[in-house]
Amino acid sequence: MVIGLPFNGISLWIFLRRHGMRSPPAVFMTNLATADLLFVLSLPLRIYYYSTSKWPFGKVMCTISVMLFRSNIYSSAFFITLISVDRFLAVVYPLRSRAIRTVRIAGTTCLAVWVFTMILIAIWAKKHNDRLANSSGCFESNSTLNKTNISSPMPLVLAILVFLLLICNVFCTVMVLKTLHRTLTGQLLAEKKKLMWMFFLNVFMFAVFFAPFSIVLFLAFYQGTVCRLTLRFVTCFTSINFCLDPVIYYFSLESFWEKKESVEMDTTRTQDDM
Repeated sequence: MVIGLPFNGISLWIFLRRHGMRSPPAVFMTNLATADLLFVLSLPLRIYYYSTSKWPFGKVMCTISVMLFRSNIYSSAFFITLISVDRFLAVVYPLRSRAIRTVRIAGTTCLAVWVFTMILIAIWAKKHNDRLANSSGCFESNSTLNKTNISSPMPLVLAILVFLLLICNVFCTVMVLKTLHRTLTGQLLAEKKKLMWMFFLNVFMFAVFFAPFSIVLFLAFYQGTVCRLTLRFVTCFTSINFCLDPVIYYFSLESFWEKKESVEMDTTRTQDDM
């Protein structure tokens, strides 16, 4: 929280002040930073509950805290995927994608992500609130979580969704790297390793921070129980992602987009020759 709050706050300020909403990547990363800041707002109450095992804030605040936390996890997964898809279109299909890579379409897509995510999380939060109707706690009500407690079948749906998004990220990254390997020449060739690390970082963060959380819920759905301590550990580990998202912002808006124009020119020549 000490790291993530100032970094994401500064990142959001830079997006709005310096880059504005004038390009699709800026739109996607502004929404990603917003999701991270909303996530930060849910942490103080969760930290208090985990440290004291008491929840004196009522059911409404519990529901709000749950929605803020989980909406960040899944909306962040969507926004990171959108960033990868935007990179894929800009590098692999620079001419064909110009009609769809617009600020308006990017903004509409982000709005759809927020609406879709909030609907899913609202359904989950409602069942979560009903489960805790006779409990004085929040987030979990028992030492173990079973199928009913985890609000079947929502964990399975979200787990499948996360892995589909991961596959999409991997596909986009592989295609972009193949294109960069074919088109980068001369001075740009020396920058290829830096660009590769940038793309791998996206997939790495997605796989490491979102997949474990979904795996726990997936196993809970099929096996029936999962230790509350296990869920707490995975939840805390997943929370690290919002501290590292500013690294994505740096690479995406500085390294990638400064060199994209040259890559597009080389790719365009390749397409024209074909």
